[in-house]
Amino acid sequence: MMRALEQARDHVAALDGDKGALEREVHILNGIAEEAQGKLDEANREWEGRFRRMAEEAAEGMARVLREAQRLSRESTAKRERLLARLGKRDAEIEWLRGVWSTLLVSHPDEAVCGEASRDELRAARRERHLMSLQNEELRQECDCLVASVGSLTLKLALSNWRRKGYRRQLEADLKRVDAEVEREEEEMA
Repeated sequence: MMRALEQARDHVAALDGDKGALEREVHILNGIAEEAQGKLDEANREWEGRFRRMAEEAAEGMARVLREAQRLSRESTAKRERLLARLGKRDAEIEWLRGVWSTLLVSHPDEAVCGEASRDELRAARRERHLMSLQNEELRQECDCLVASVGSLTLKLALSNWRRKGYRRQLEADLKRVDAEVEREEEEMA
């Protein structure tokens, strides 16, 4: 039992030694952790300051770019308005010059230009007359075809009606009536 007690005391002494060693290691590790935490806090403060400065610089840069873009936009709008005004003045001037030019052409015609224009008009009139004559010929041919068709249909109708007895009687009565009217007119004239 003694021996077990001695072994237990040795074991407790060893554990106490281990505990002391562990406490020293924990103390060393705590010191390292505190030092690391201090460095981390310092780095965070430094990076926070750097980040804040970088963000401020970026914001200032963006503000400068925005101001420059607004300035350029205003300048381009003003330039566009000036150009539109100049373009309007030029359009008005062109219209005025066209009026002057047409007045000059009417009051002082150029013989060569007038002659060429007259020849062009004459050619156009001849072309139009030729086209009209072609169209007239086509219409005449169509009319002749229609007259022939109507004539043949009338003849067919007359022949088919002639075969009917009632038609003959009516035709004879019409002829007698027309003859009577002609005779009456002749008597009145005489």
